[in-house]
Amino acid sequence: MLKLENLRFRRRQEKLYAGFVRADDEDARRLGGELLAAFDEAAAGRWTRGELEEWCAALTRREKDVKLASGLAKLLIDRAEFAEGDEELPELRRTVLSRAAAAMRNAGGDYRRYRDELRGGRGDFDLYGDLPEFAKLEKCRAFSSAEELIDAYNVALVQGLLLYAEKLTLKFRSPRPEDLRPLLRRMRFHRLLATGVNLGSGETVLEIDGPFSLLENSRKYALQLAMFFPNVLAMPVWELVAKLKISDREVVLDLDERSPLRLPKRRADYMPPEIAAFRAAFASTEWELIDDAPPLLPDSAAPVIPDFSFRHKQTGCVAHLELFHRWHRTGLERRLADPGKLAALKLVIGADRALAPILDAHPQAEEAGLLFRFRDFPGVESTLRALKKSGFAGKES
Repeated sequence: MLKLENLRFRRRQEKLYAGFVRADDEDARRLGGELLAAFDEAAAGRWTRGELEEWCAALTRREKDVKLASGLAKLLIDRAEFAEGDEELPELRRTVLSRAAAAMRNAGGDYRRYRDELRGGRGDFDLYGDLPEFAKLEKCRAFSSAEELIDAYNVALVQGLLLYAEKLTLKFRSPRPEDLRPLLRRMRFHRLLATGVNLGSGETVLEIDGPFSLLENSRKYALQLAMFFPNVLAMPVWELVAKLKISDREVVLDLDERSPLRLPKRRADYMPPEIAAFRAAFASTEWELIDDAPPLLPDSAAPVIPDFSFRHKQTGCVAHLELFHRWHRTGLERRLADPGKLAALKLVIGADRALAPILDAHPQAEEAGLLFRFRDFPGVESTLRALKKSGFAGKES
């Protein structure tokens, strides 16, 4: 993730304008190509992380656009793969250093003898190879061209700015369900919670709290929000309005599909490992996971975006599961305020145990199977127990 010193932007009154790099910018293309070539050379020569970072720092000081140079270099370093250090090295280093003085005396000034005694019969090894700065670069070709690297910088620029968001509003004009459904799933996969919604006939509006609106876990939430952003670029028509707070100054960032942003290359079927594990482990003689449920359930107060939907095999009843993680305190309070609505929507709530003070205030919902607790991520058994207790299986869809 890019840091503030890597981000190109300017502020004019209450508006913030991202300093996107044009695809035909010759200086940027030259710089990107030079970086890619250098990283290829570094991988072939097995440079250490320290050597690579030192080279990048020297290149950054040379360039007129320091923010762009440092940002492009950081993208490459972040995606570079370094060799893992030998777990035995810390203990070996202590042993070697503890006998260094005695080995020097025994060698009588003979360097080869001194070195062999220190190695203790082992072959050549890097005494500090387990430390991050001495890790050897193995692979770095994360981008196929300078243009692709520039595209990645433009996306990372927005992601870096969203780390300072207080609120994010997304607008989609006439979205197709087949486009909106995967976007909402990605939003839930990244554990984001929409706090307001407008489901007009021609427009869908989602409001998402930003990390600066949270009292705890804000850093982790900020990273999740930034990682989610590229999914917005898959929508045909979109608008993003973000209220940011940078250096104690509030500004607004406004972007839409006309911005010079392109969807990064990535696996279309990727899903977080905990989601994949839940799906793989889910096997029930009564309920089956389904993907064709509505992406949004109707609610006048706040959107209900299920994380999972299930169909009872015998009755055909469709029920839903919505998860609330430790930073979803406000949204959980709103949802549990009306247990009758949960029953009407056939919605079961799973909540992280860290939210126990809120959960303890709603024992009726838990007793009715409308609410259960988990740690980090729910298990299949606890989900099935809640579905059974809820009695939804016997209700009409």
